Amino acid sequence: MRNQILLQTYDNAFQPIDIAEKILAIPDGDYVEAPMNFFELHPNFELAFLSNKDGFIHSSVRRIGLTLEPLFPGRVISKDSTLLDLLSYLIDKDFVVLMEGNRVKWLVDWQDLNKSPFTDWIFSNISLLEKCLKQKLSKDFEDDVTRIYRFMPPKVRDEVKDRFNRLRNKNAETSLLNCLSFLNTLHLARNQGYFNDIIGEDYDDKIAFIHSSNELRNKSAHANDIITSKVDLVKLEQTISMVRKMIVSYDVM
Repeated sequence: MRNQILLQTYDNAFQPIDIAEKILAIPDGDYVEAPMNFFELHPNFELAFLSNKDGFIHSSVRRIGLTLEPLFPGRVISKDSTLLDLLSYLIDKDFVVLMEGNRVKWLVDWQDLNKSPFTDWIFSNISLLEKCLKQKLSKDFEDDVTRIYRFMPPKVRDEVKDRFNRLRNKNAETSLLNCLSFLNTLHLARNQGYFNDIIGEDYDDKIAFIHSSNELRNKSAHANDIITSKVDLVKLEQTISMVRKMIVSYDVM
C-alpha cells in the first residue's frame, strides 16, 4: 500500500487549481454593448462568462461575431479532480473549467500542462518508478556486480563501471545499480521481464514505453516543455498511466 499512498500524496500536493487561470466575467448589461466594453478593457482575454448566462465567449468573437457557447457537457470539472483526470479530459478539448463551490471560476487549457506544478507531478511519479525498479533489481541481483554487467551492452557497461569505480575510489557509499541512469534501469528491467505483466510481451511496445518515459523524465527534470502540440496529450496520458500502474504493481511484489 505504500506506493499507492505516495501516489495519493503527489495527487494531493499537485492539483488542477495550481495551474489554472482565473476566469474573467463580463458584467450585466446589454448583450452586445457589455462584451464590447469588456474587450476594450481586456484585449488579451482568452475566455469570459456573461453574468447570468449559461455559457462563455471566446476571444475569437472579435472575428466571428458574438456567439455564446454552452459549457455543458464535459467542460466543467471539480477543482478537486486529479491532474491525471485533468489530462484525460483535455485530450479531446482545448480547455476545461474548474468549479469552486457551485460556481465556475477557473480555466485550464492544454498548454497549461507545461507549467511547473504539472511537470513536478510528472517528475515525482517517474522518480518513484525509478526507485521501485532499482529496489527490485537490487533484490533480484543481490548486488552481484559480475551478473549485472552481463546484461549490459559493452558501451553502457563501461560507462557504468567507470562511474561506479570513481565513486568507490572516493569512498562513497553506493551500489552499482545506483550508478545506472533511468534509461539504463529501464532497459535492465525490460531484460528481466519486469514489464511483461503491465505492457505485455511485445518488444516494440516495451521499447516505445522506455523511450517515452525516459524522454518525459528528462524534460520534466530540466524544466522543458513536456508537450509542444495538443496531439502529444494522448501519448503523455498513456505513458504516465503506465508508469502509475507499474508503481502500484510493486506494492504486491
